[in-house]
Amino acid sequence: DFRLIDRMVLDQLAELKDAQPYLRGSIAAMGFSQIGIPYDRSARSRGESKFSWGDLSALAIDGILSHSIVPLRFATYLGLIVALLTVVALVVVVVGKFAFGQDWPAGVATIWVLMLLSISLNALFLGIIGEYVGRIYKQVKAPPMVVVEESIGDVS
Repeated sequence: DFRLIDRMVLDQLAELKDAQPYLRGSIAAMGFSQIGIPYDRSARSRGESKFSWGDLSALAIDGILSHSIVPLRFATYLGLIVALLTVVALVVVVVGKFAFGQDWPAGVATIWVLMLLSISLNALFLGIIGEYVGRIYKQVKAPPMVVVEESIGDVS
């Protein structure tokens, strides 16, 4: 990154308690006004960038995980979806057996439903644990609740 930042922003960055800070997101999350200053950059005169696609992917993942609990919430929703699919599968098995006389091999339908049930319970409980971990994560990062950029008059 290449950026010019104010001392107030730098002081706020110094107060962040983040072991792996994602500066682009941290500065944007502080809420200070930002402007872009266009400039012309000369083309690279020698060599090629050492920043590979893997590095770019890691940077993207850092950006997502540093400022969002959406992946954790996704796990919760996925658990709920699998649980709903399990209920649908159970209804299909029961209706197929009693209404249509479907004759599945012995134990196959039961194994399907039990496997789906155990997977959905695991996914659901991991999603709930993830929600708690996300709340702990937000609490540990503890960004300042309010940043006073400018005040008028004597506040003391």
